[in-house]
Amino acid sequence: TFYLNKGGLWPANFRFWSTWAPAAERTTLISIPNSGPSMGTIISLIMGGLFCTFSLNDTILFPFRYGWTYFFYLLGKTSVLFH
Repeated sequence: TFYLNKGGLWPANFRFWSTWAPAAERTTLISIPNSGPSMGTIISLIMGGLFCTFSLNDTILFPFRYGWTYFFYLLGKTSVLFH
């Protein structure tokens, strides 16, 4: 259902901002919501590297002592939440 909704929201987003936003601000207002998936990818790659770098004994910075498997399940749960 996420992709069906996203297919309808994509053109509506452009139509909304082209109608209601001033001409000088349209590109900024359209690009901010569309940059969310890219920013999520960047943040998850950085966090995944941090989770996989620390060993089981490095619990000062990250209390997650489960390694890559914990991060794998965490990303799976959050993707279900947002989709």
